[in-house]
Amino acid sequence: MIACPDRVRAAFAPAGHSFAPAQTLSPLGTVTDDEFTVAAALSDEGRRLVAWKTAGIDAGRPDSLLAAMGDPSPEPPVAGDHTAPRVSIAVTRAALAEAASGEPLVARITCSEPCAVVAGVFPSGYVNDYTTAVAGLRVAVLPAGSNPTTWHLDPAQARIAHTLVMDPGATVDVVAVDSAGNIGLAQSSLERQANARP
Repeated sequence: MIACPDRVRAAFAPAGHSFAPAQTLSPLGTVTDDEFTVAAALSDEGRRLVAWKTAGIDAGRPDSLLAAMGDPSPEPPVAGDHTAPRVSIAVTRAALAEAASGEPLVARITCSEPCAVVAGVFPSGYVNDYTTAVAGLRVAVLPAGSNPTTWHLDPAQARIAHTLVMDPGATVDVVAVDSAGNIGLAQSSLERQANARP
């Protein structure tokens, strides 16, 4: 499986009161660093601070320390969205072969609503070994609809891509997260037709 974009959320309550609904603090496409815990602080005056560190595959500000501050008053309630985005991905063997040779990896990703996506190419019989998969690609934030999406592979990913081109059972996985944090998943086989550049 592949890492999923995160949303940093926080809820606030004055002493002796109920918590207000949680508010989303991070932008769509955020990926937090696994080694850094989200930190929160509250001043004596009720000012709030939440800080987090992004990972290298974050869509907006990779490898950055970010913070959000708030005033002492609770935020108004937000309507809930509990519908996962519908997502699909298509990558051709030709596109993977071109990426193994130094060209960008081109995918066609369709999402039913604006979403942050993370994708990877995995061998048949994959058992959680990232040294055999094209994983760790940077998160992309996409509008609703069908979108061409590209990634530049590092040398290690390009070597793995070269091996996966020959794997008849290789798959492409995508995880999509909408602005409310709902998650959609899709998997497809590598397509055989010639690579059509968007």
